[in-house]
Amino acid sequence: MVRITKPRNPGFGCRDEKGEGGERHEQQEAPDGGQFRPNRVQVVGVTPMAYLTAWRMAIVQTMLRRGEPLKAIAPAVGYESPTALSRIFAQSTGQSPTKWVARSQRYD
Repeated sequence: MVRITKPRNPGFGCRDEKGEGGERHEQQEAPDGGQFRPNRVQVVGVTPMAYLTAWRMAIVQTMLRRGEPLKAIAPAVGYESPTALSRIFAQSTGQSPTKWVARSQRYD
């Protein structure tokens, strides 16, 4: 939990008649990211990581249809290697990029 402070006195930095003021603070808790997570899932319908992966795979599919090699696609969509991209692609689509391209060309 992140803690933020706010001044007790609206005239922060001003001294009252006792010489006190600006240096006194109340501690108040700020919400952390975990409190917002359920709302994001309710609005979008998936977790942020699942949304990002689906978005990336849509871009990968477009690039594969154009005939671009995995070696060029991987860094363009944020993967360190073609191997990592192939693994995630297969997990999300159920087939390797090579098989996906072959199938998509049959239907075009």
